[in-house]
Amino acid sequence: MSWEIKYHQALDDLRAATYDTTVDALVAELPYLWLDRYTTMCDGQVNVLRITVLDLEYLFDFCTEIGAPREDRVVVAFGRSRPGDVSRPSSRIAGFPGSDDRGDRGHFIAHSGGGGVDINLFHQDQQVNRGWSVEGKEFRRMERYYADHPGTFCFSRPAYKDATARPSLLEVGILRRDLTFWIASFSNDPAG
Repeated sequence: MSWEIKYHQALDDLRAATYDTTVDALVAELPYLWLDRYTTMCDGQVNVLRITVLDLEYLFDFCTEIGAPREDRVVVAFGRSRPGDVSRPSSRIAGFPGSDDRGDRGHFIAHSGGGGVDINLFHQDQQVNRGWSVEGKEFRRMERYYADHPGTFCFSRPAYKDATARPSLLEVGILRRDLTFWIASFSNDPAG
């Protein structure tokens, strides 16, 4: 089974009369697809929990609870964007473990789009996180879009090539108001 998901096909199958009902249908169905694809990249059992934080949802593999040989990590972050908090808890972000040698402290859902810290943080390639590369400019455009359009359905789905919590790839998706998807993938592999 491939890691890829044919979102446009899923949208065609689920599309409802309004934006809200389409989002409701996606939120009901996509987590099953994401979980299915995640299990294909893992050796051994998974222990995936569905967690809500700041109106966003996360599928989170709490694998250390069952003794699996992986770091605990996010499977996907998704929900509707909302205005971000004015202040960023910089001390909490700075305390994110291992950040000095594993990349920037990126957000699965941008702070400006309502994403918080803790479960929402990951080690991200500096060029992408800061918008310094072509890929990074696209990544930042996507973050600005859902931040500038509160209530937009968005998701961030990491792919892992090893047992760490640092993704090698990040897939970001946005459902626009015209019921079309904007989806892009961004390399997060420090080795290229």
